Amino acid sequence: MGTTKYEGGDERVICRLPPPKDQRGLKAFLWNPEAKTVLGRTGKSWAQIGVFYVIFYFCLALYFSLLMFIFLRTLEPDTPKYTGADSLLTNPGLSFVPRTYHDELRPTIIYDPTNDQSSSPYVNSINKLWKAYDPRPSNAVDCQNDGVFRKADDPPCLFDLAATNTSCSPDDRWGYNTNSPCILLKLNRMFHWRPQPPESFEGLPEGLRSYIFNKSSEDPETALSQNAWVWCESEDVKIEQLSPGLPLSFFPYHMQEGYLSPLAPVRLLDLKAGQKVKVDCRVWAKNVEPKVGIRRTGQASVWVELTGEAPSK
Repeated sequence: MGTTKYEGGDERVICRLPPPKDQRGLKAFLWNPEAKTVLGRTGKSWAQIGVFYVIFYFCLALYFSLLMFIFLRTLEPDTPKYTGADSLLTNPGLSFVPRTYHDELRPTIIYDPTNDQSSSPYVNSINKLWKAYDPRPSNAVDCQNDGVFRKADDPPCLFDLAATNTSCSPDDRWGYNTNSPCILLKLNRMFHWRPQPPESFEGLPEGLRSYIFNKSSEDPETALSQNAWVWCESEDVKIEQLSPGLPLSFFPYHMQEGYLSPLAPVRLLDLKAGQKVKVDCRVWAKNVEPKVGIRRTGQASVWVELTGEAPSK
């Protein structure tokens, strides 16, 4: 080991000689009996660094836990912190079942009505949603047509599929054993959000205006003002839509026990084997934007393809 002398008689180390040859190998690194080191450290050194990291990570965990405690104290367990104008969500999105797979990044339903294995994923997807509706929740009440927004302590409204007059039913596997499959549309739940019905018939699709005037059981102006509307159109196939209205009495969502979103069932009629059709659906309400930036929110599209001939009736 080299040394040098400075004024005052101090002797200091200025360089360190390499260790002897027998102390340079892996074996000596793992355990050096002369220096009594393991992995280059003595027992005392390992104890010191171990105590340091135990204290360091304990303090780090304590700091993180304190931050999480403070953060969670600012949140309500059953209410979002930001709602309405304070939320990043301007309006709920439009969703549908059955779940689809993506063909060329497009949501697509492909099935053979003569093959249960082909159609079962779609039937099971709808049945999974339908389990919440049938049997009816014990606290649900019939308020479908009163046109009044619900209060936080009001019981949820009952959604009765039979009242929609639709031909869609679990009894015929939602049409997936025929060439006329069903799709159920609904608005995603959004806390405290209240739909604002269209103020006039201007701008509404012709088919929706015709439904409100000719098929609705209520006065057209009353029906228009008591519902948000979901309407689907296609250039390739006819669509049965017997209940496109989403009554205001189902809104807003307050995390009520047994709450059920209203559904708008549609049936595509008489698809042909090998035919691939596109269906575009949109929510019609004053405070629902069909598209926010690049996100499609108040609208949805689905492609449907029949791969086999429907069984004869």
